[in-house]
Amino acid sequence: MRSPRGFCWSIPMFVLMLIETVALVEVVFFDSRRAAWASGIGFAELYFWVVATSCVLQLAGILLVATGLCRLGGIVQIVASAPHAVKGEGLIGIIGGIRAYRSADPPLK
Repeated sequence: MRSPRGFCWSIPMFVLMLIETVALVEVVFFDSRRAAWASGIGFAELYFWVVATSCVLQLAGILLVATGLCRLGGIVQIVASAPHAVKGEGLIGIIGGIRAYRSADPPLK
């Protein structure tokens, strides 16, 4: 069986999000304890939760597409990648989500 369209875009986006999440875990949970600027909930903690949530949503979107729910999975992937579009890398996931969403359409005759 051929993999649904959009996987070649969505999986690299998930890997990028996963790497960013791991790096933020290091910064937020280990380095911030030693830094004087990290008192209370700051930008780093908020950004960590946005990235972690989008990483989980991206994985959920990939799994939905893999199970055949391409429209729903594509929408979830687009929503998960939207916060990262400002940095440019989110465009990878948005393209993957759009391709997955469109792959659910029946072929035109």
